[in-house]
Amino acid sequence: MGMVLRSKSNTSLPTHQYTRVSVEPQHATRQAQLPPSGRFLSSSSSSSVLGSLLKRAVLVVGVVAPVVFILIWRHLFSIDAGAVLAENGGSGSSIENTFTVRMNTFRRNDLLKRSAEHLASCDCVGQIQVVWSDQENAPPSMDLFTERTRRKVVFEVHDTNSLSHRFNVTSTLGTDGVFSTDDDLEISCADLKFGFETWRASQNTMVGFSPRLVTRNPGTGRHSYRSWRVVRWNGVYNVILTKCCFLHRDHLRTYVDEMTAPLLAYIDEHRNCEDIAMSVVVAKFHKTPPVWVGGRVKEIGGDGISGLAHHFDARSNCVDFFAEEFGDMPLLESSVKVYPMHTGLLSWL
Repeated sequence: MGMVLRSKSNTSLPTHQYTRVSVEPQHATRQAQLPPSGRFLSSSSSSSVLGSLLKRAVLVVGVVAPVVFILIWRHLFSIDAGAVLAENGGSGSSIENTFTVRMNTFRRNDLLKRSAEHLASCDCVGQIQVVWSDQENAPPSMDLFTERTRRKVVFEVHDTNSLSHRFNVTSTLGTDGVFSTDDDLEISCADLKFGFETWRASQNTMVGFSPRLVTRNPGTGRHSYRSWRVVRWNGVYNVILTKCCFLHRDHLRTYVDEMTAPLLAYIDEHRNCEDIAMSVVVAKFHKTPPVWVGGRVKEIGGDGISGLAHHFDARSNCVDFFAEEFGDMPLLESSVKVYPMHTGLLSWL
């Protein structure tokens, strides 16, 4: 599957492994018919020649020039994403053709069913581990799902209610690749596969569809969690939300091992920010920036806590606490976006 990777840097990037379109030069250009020696062109003949030249000029300006522009543009931005990502800390491609989904859900069995049924229809999904932290209700019967989905779904039941359980694996992970998601999101199988292929080229980092940006005020030392619009406008990000994100299973182990008790308690108390914490953990202990991959993510539930008025203040407070607990804020900025060529250049806008 072809990829286009666009960056706001001026770094020269390699270009290969992709289908190219080239325009061959017209070596045998048709010569204009000249009048016999000693004769003059009539006014009608002169008008005909001028008209022909004008038509050719219009053709060049209206057709050839845009084609050449597009070819130059594609030459600049059509690259081997695998090679570039590997240079940025990737571990190369993997022989695994499937990944494990870890889905957070809480008392929304209708959304759980819809999301699980869709994910099970994707060939690249090997297993769906549903993280169940509801202490008052047992997981639904497997009869909730179709036979195809039942073959892939496993409920992972926890004895406490914590957002961090999405990274605390008690089931068996049979793949290196893990797709962390929520029960209220839906992404096409094609985009999901493309995201997985992008992650396989850079397995030591987070690859996801929902980037965000954290900034710091040098005067006050306070951090600000910025909206999606800021990322879209500036093209810079340092957080990938784990509601729709590929990780290596080692990232989950690092989260469990390195998150201190105060950090975990803060997340549980505020019911927020475990996704930001994962970005901090990967940046601090794996030393790699995240990768934003293009795709259409559909929200099939409500707005959740992100729709609340105090959402950004609460998230900013989380980052301040994380920085204090870790001793710094190691988030690494990136301006790279990888997207399928069939989506076109407008997907960057």
